[in-house]
Amino acid sequence: MTNADFEKLLFSPQQGFPYLTTMLNSTLRALDLVANRVLIDEKRVGIGGLSQGSGNPLYMLVKEDRIAAVSVAGGYMGPSLYYSTTSRGQPRSEEWYPAPIGDGLKWWNPIDVAQHVDKIKAPILFNIPDQEIAANTTLLRHLEDARKPFDAYVYPNEYHEKWQSAHRQAIYRRNLDWFRFWLQDYEDPDPAKAEQYQRWRELRKAQTAQDSERASTNAASTTVR
Repeated sequence: MTNADFEKLLFSPQQGFPYLTTMLNSTLRALDLVANRVLIDEKRVGIGGLSQGSGNPLYMLVKEDRIAAVSVAGGYMGPSLYYSTTSRGQPRSEEWYPAPIGDGLKWWNPIDVAQHVDKIKAPILFNIPDQEIAANTTLLRHLEDARKPFDAYVYPNEYHEKWQSAHRQAIYRRNLDWFRFWLQDYEDPDPAKAEQYQRWRELRKAQTAQDSERASTNAASTTVR
């Protein structure tokens, strides 16, 4: 079996996309483990990361409602991967990606987070290198259209793994502020951050409004039944 054949199997729709499912289930098992030991507050769990550490949490938001806040620093498994290289420059391990047109869209749709933003409830912070903004445009626009809580920052002259010290420091500080805001209801009193928190408070209002709307819809549905 070649590398391409193996990856094709890992992302087989007929097998339920084993790679993504395995990563999801392993994360859930770890979460269950610490929750059962009463080591965490299950309503205040944050997650995030870089590269696969970005894609897997975003995929998790579509499948599960157990995360209270997310911060990601890269892209996700979506149709833009097909266009990231030319056919001649494409790594052999990725030759099996179908073009996102016609029947190819049927392959991508189940795992394209941008097509399922209606299922996302947790607020998302994006720290995106400028070289990868195109890969995230569809997701950001769909989140905006759906009035989902998110905040996005683009860093110039950066790569997949950011190298500029000023950018990394800004990301570390903002990540800390983001998770403390959503998980601990804490705001840094630094006046320089006032605008940031004003924006995030508006996001929280939007999230609360959507939660109330969803609850009303579910109650009405139950009454009709």
